[in-house]
Order: sequence, then structure tokens, then C-alpha cells
Amino acid sequence: MTRRPAVTLMEVLIAMFIMAIGMMALLALFPVGAVSMAQALKDDRCASAAAIAENVAIIQDIRHDATVSSSLLASQVVCVDPYGQLIGGLGALGGVIPRVTPAFITNDKNPTYAVDRWFSLPDGINFTDDAIPDTTSGFVDRDRRYTYAYMLRQIPTSAFVLAPSNLVQLYVVVYNGRPTSVLSLESSLGATGTAGSNSIVVNSGATTIRRGGWILDTSSAAAGFFYRVTNLTESGSTTTVELQSNLMANVTQVTIMDDVAEVFDKGTSWQP
Repeated sequence: MTRRPAVTLMEVLIAMFIMAIGMMALLALFPVGAVSMAQALKDDRCASAAAIAENVAIIQDIRHDATVSSSLLASQVVCVDPYGQLIGGLGALGGVIPRVTPAFITNDKNPTYAVDRWFSLPDGINFTDDAIPDTTSGFVDRDRRYTYAYMLRQIPTSAFVLAPSNLVQLYVVVYNGRPTSVLSLESSLGATGTAGSNSIVVNSGATTIRRGGWILDTSSAAAGFFYRVTNLTESGSTTTVELQSNLMANVTQVTIMDDVAEVFDKGTSWQP
């Protein structure tokens, strides 16, 4: 019987090297998985908030709310944002798009509580150390991490008749981590963009725009189109902002929508 030679040191080192590569590849999956899970959780929360917001809009008939309707008569686009208007005291978006609080909020006996009740994701509840919902403030305290606002656009009767109609396009704007007590007015920047293109050029102040973030066309009171940023290219005193979709109209000013996670188009869904 022949004697089998023992494993050499070189073979041991090669085996350890191969195993180390495999372990490194395996460990690299953990942070990738954590990031993917966080994004999936965020997407799920945003979708849930948008679904709840749409139901609230239908239940409260927000398209025909007294305050909203009167604002739509004066402006084709209106932002329904009680956190910004009622609690934060913020003015018009970009200085041109009215920001209002619906009548069913202002007529409530406790408008501040009504804003939390109707304009934040109800799943976000703060608990005590005993795993009991925190009610020290007199009601169930919510973390208000995910809040939302509406953007409503009056649809003309036809392409040739600009008279108001019963058709109101509704967008749900979901915020992630937006302050709910001390808010500051959104930043607006001069911009140049042509309808049909997928990019705009803004001044050097665009450093506050982030890839994956949202900007709002506030060129006029009839604008109010949302665009997601896909890339930024700086060139001297200007920055070219590439967008996920083509511009709906010529752009002369954009407003940076900080903390906006998603924007959902919920259509007209006319209600009599």
C-alpha cells in the first residue's frame, strides 16, 4: 500500500484564500440586503400612505371642499397642505401656487389633531416602554414620519374652453421625515427648460437638488408639474438636471421639494 502524502502548506494557504474570497462575497450581501430592505419598507409605507390619502380624499370629497373649490376658481392648481399652511404658516409654493387647508380641517374642534389624523400615516404609533400606545398628550401619539399633501389641478372642459369643470386631477405627495411643527419655505430657483425635453438648466444654487429627489415646476400658477431627478451635471455657474420624464411645459422656475419620497397620480375620479 502506497502512503498518501500530507497536505502541504501551500495547499492550505490556497484553500484559506479561496474561503476568504467566498466569505467576503457573502458578507457583502448583508449591507446590500439591508439597503434593499429599507427601500422596500419605504416603498411599502409610501404606497400605503397614498392609498389612505386617496380614500380620505374621496370620503371628505376634497375635490369639492369649500376652501379648495374657491381656490381652484382663482388658480388652476392648488396645493392642499395643512401641515405647511395651518401649522407651519407657509405661503404659496414657489410664490405662485396657493397652499390651503381644507374646510373639514379648519372646521374641526381641534384642527391640529385633525391634521395628524387625516394627513399622516396612521400606522406610525409611538409606544411606551411597556409596549402600550403613548397617550400622554391626550390621544394616541403618532410619529408622523410619513405625511402627505395633495396637489389638485382643475381640468378645463375642453382644449378650447377654459371654463372650470367637475374634473379635478389629484396627486398625492408623500413626505418621509418632513418636520411637522417647525417648517421652512421650499427653495425656488430660476431655470430654463423646453417642453418635451427631459432636462432643465438651473443656476449654481442647484447644489441642494439631490439625485432621486423631486422638483416642482412653479413657473406659473398653472404649472405644478412634478419631476424626479435622475442625474446632475455641473458646468461653471449652471447645473443641468436630468429628469425621469419629459417636461410638460416650458420651465422658468423650479421649487425643490425637500423630504418628498413619492408622488402618486390618482386621476380625476370625479365625484358628484
